[in-house]
Amino acid sequence: MNTRPLIAALSRDEVAVALNSLCEDPDAARVDAVHSRVDVTTLPDGDRAEVVRAAVEQARARLDAEKQINPARDLPSFPGESAEQQMPEKFLLTLTRREEKILEFIATQYGYAEHLRAHLKPEEEELNADGTDVDHVYSLTAADAARFVELVRNEEDGRLPMMAGNLLTTVDRLVSSISAHLPPDPRAGNNEFDWQVSDEHGKPDPEDKNDQRAEWANTALVAFMRQTRADRCDAVCDLLANLMHYCDRSGDDFMFALQRGIRHYGEETSPNGMFEPDTTVDLTHLVDDAEELKEMKEEINGDYTAEDLAAWDARLMDAGQIVQVLKEIPLVPFLIEHARRDLVLNLAVREADADGYALSAETPTFE
Repeated sequence: MNTRPLIAALSRDEVAVALNSLCEDPDAARVDAVHSRVDVTTLPDGDRAEVVRAAVEQARARLDAEKQINPARDLPSFPGESAEQQMPEKFLLTLTRREEKILEFIATQYGYAEHLRAHLKPEEEELNADGTDVDHVYSLTAADAARFVELVRNEEDGRLPMMAGNLLTTVDRLVSSISAHLPPDPRAGNNEFDWQVSDEHGKPDPEDKNDQRAEWANTALVAFMRQTRADRCDAVCDLLANLMHYCDRSGDDFMFALQRGIRHYGEETSPNGMFEPDTTVDLTHLVDDAEELKEMKEEINGDYTAEDLAAWDARLMDAGQIVQVLKEIPLVPFLIEHARRDLVLNLAVREADADGYALSAETPTFE
């Protein structure tokens, strides 16, 4: 493993923190642009946070000056804008050790992941946010990047199948960054913001109004992307986060509004127009199992005090009440479904490990 001075391992997380301290709320593209303009070889000794902050302040000043000269630099193309972009020589991707292993496993299942993993070139190492491990920064040439996006677009199982969590967010952002420099996918409309009605979602539309509702949402989302320059892959979550900030300041209850929205969605996609909770998600069995376990332990051990048993019963009662409350929260089934998907992927990786699957000799190294 390469050894370098600590300051040479300047991470993008540190750049983001420094930009926050300078009253910015940067997106990933802003962080990457500033990070690329910090020359770590020229940084002086001293308090790390202060050194990084000063370097980031100088780098963002240079970046902003460049944009005043050429406002089109580093900005995506938007409908109605004529800014031309040159395809960068390479694109960067930062992966944790665990993400590297998950990517390698997915590469055995899907061609888009196989191509990505095979063409990543090691660039540098950087400390992760909490300084406990080293993340790896890779590059992808322009030609390999274009081919990667082509494979993603042609994937029959949807966009980036099998990927989840942080890896999905990271790779999806890479796809959006590359796509901004490529001709639009003809199946996706005239530009990356065009949205076409599709019947492949499989959701009922009893009132025949949901296409119109989706178009209204798309209009609002495009306006938000124009205003914030958010990437397509980040726009929905960024808009939701900003709505939470708005509710903090307006006094509205965001979670209450979200629950109402989920109920409205359920009613608008239900054949009978009524919200129907997902009965396939029932956590009651967890409480039943816990009560059965308590009875078994009482019988086996037989040495619990009356106070211990009373406290145990109180905890089980609390758990039962919480489960009943969760049944009435529409968001819970969605969260459980996402948790199940992540669990399936993690189990697949663990089973591969148990079968002796390991990183191959072709894995890029930083030695």
